[in-house]
This record gives sequence, C-alpha cells and structure tokens, in this order.
Amino acid sequence: MSFGERFLHYPDLFPARPAGEPWGEQTLSLNIAGPACFKGLNANQLEAARNRFGDSDSEIAADQPPVNVNVMQMEEEEYILFDRTGWEQSLDLDFLPDKVRIAAYNFIGLIQLQPKLEATLWTCDAGDEEFPSIFENFYRVLVAYQALERGGILLHSAGILLDGKAQICYGHSGAGKSTLTRLAVQSGHEILSDDLNLIVDLDEPQVRRIPFAGDFGRVPVGAEIHPLGGVFRLKQGENNREQLSPAVAFSSLIASSPFVNRDPYRYERVAEITEKLLSKFSPSQLTFSKQGGCWDLFSSNP
Repeated sequence: MSFGERFLHYPDLFPARPAGEPWGEQTLSLNIAGPACFKGLNANQLEAARNRFGDSDSEIAADQPPVNVNVMQMEEEEYILFDRTGWEQSLDLDFLPDKVRIAAYNFIGLIQLQPKLEATLWTCDAGDEEFPSIFENFYRVLVAYQALERGGILLHSAGILLDGKAQICYGHSGAGKSTLTRLAVQSGHEILSDDLNLIVDLDEPQVRRIPFAGDFGRVPVGAEIHPLGGVFRLKQGENNREQLSPAVAFSSLIASSPFVNRDPYRYERVAEITEKLLSKFSPSQLTFSKQGGCWDLFSSNP
C-alpha cells in the first residue's frame, strides 16, 4: 500500500491541494526539543492543546527563533473513515530530501526541512476529544526532527530517576519498558517517561523530561533536566547486567530512535549523534526479573 492510501481518498494530491484556511487566530508556543509556535488554532483547539502541554512562551529565548507550525482546516470528506475498534493510531511517513509527509486518521502533516525547519498540520477536527491525540502524534514527529537538528536524540524508552540521574532503558516492543516502569513506581522511584525520552547536550549528556508518556510520567512542557546516568537495553529474565558489543549497542539504539531512524536522507546524522552518545556511555544489557530487586544493577559494573 502506497503512502496515505489508508487515510486519504486522494493521497497523490497531498500537499498540492489542501492549502486550507487557518482554524482561528490563536497561537500556542511550546518548547520541548526547541521552540515551536503553533499558529491558526481556534479557541477549542488552543484549550485542548494547552490542557495537555501547557504553554511555554516564557522559556523561548530571543536567540532561538521558533519553528512556525500552521494549523489548517481540511474537509472531513478528504479522509477515509473506518471502524477503529481495537485499532491504535499509526502514521504513514513519506521521506523526501527536503521534507517529510505524514498521513494518519483525521490529519495530515508536512515537516519542511529545507531551506529551514517549518511545518503544517491539516485536520478536520475543530478541537473535539480527539484533537489532543492528533496534536500530540504530529508534534512527536516534529520533536524528533527538532532534536536531530540540535544534536539531540529522542529515544523510545523508559526513563527512571535514580540518585538524581536519569537512567534510560530502551528495547523492542515487549522488552519490558512498561514492566520496569511499574516496578520502579512500586519501589518509590520517580519516572521521567515510560514512552519517549529526550537526550540533549551530548557533550555532557542530559535528559529533559518531556510530556510524551503512556501510563506514567505525564508532565507539562518545560520540566526539569537531569544528568544522564546510564543507557541500558532491556531484557526480562534473571537479574543481571552485561556489556553490549559496540555493533549491537549502535544498531539497537538506532532502532529505538523513532521516525528519524527510517529517514534515509537523515540517517547519517542519526548515526553521528548515536556514535557521539556511545562515546560517552557504552550501553549495557540489563536483564531484570518481574519480582524486582534490580536497582543495584544500575550502579554496578557489568
């Protein structure tokens, strides 16, 4: 199935046809991996997005021009509607040398990468109950590219705060991120996110707590930054920690970098940032038991 066929009646016309009109005159400024200014929201959309993410106007420094994101109307007739019982939101991504196209249920998006980073979100949702999900799913992709542009990396991972340092635990679906997060909560440890964590400033790696999370860790934009304490690939079993080979560490980290790791035009940049992270932290494989008792492994030598 080609790009957008699941979601759009005429995917070949995107983005040529849906110029659209803005929904309103409201603006929302956010700052996760860098400042972004969402323009053209109506009052309901603004309230829905602000309730989910807050508003971080005060954090945007004058020397950091924001990425402008236009929020536009698109008629519901353009989208293919279907029964979503038991279906989870998924995205079609089309990677091009200067842009990325996004198609999903009830929205499409365009992230322009050259000559400068800017974006457009089209939706038929006027700010109803689905709008926060639409907004977040689009914004996640934009944040991944903003992080990449600024030399950071977004990782599909669990982030746990131990002794003031962020421990980033990644792995394929089913590796145990949610299970480890639940064990951490039961043990009284603070959760940064059980879904996505942002590593910034790779000269002295830090983890910025961001609002992309599942059952745990949801916070407003602009929360605290913690020093990175370690990077671990997860596996369930008997409690143990062992060193990963450089090749496995590299490939597994790349696999956990959502969206940008599939972009052939940006892969070299993803690889460069991953190698820089590996020069600071060599990931271990952390095998943990569902019965817990694994916390000493984070500070032990493999």
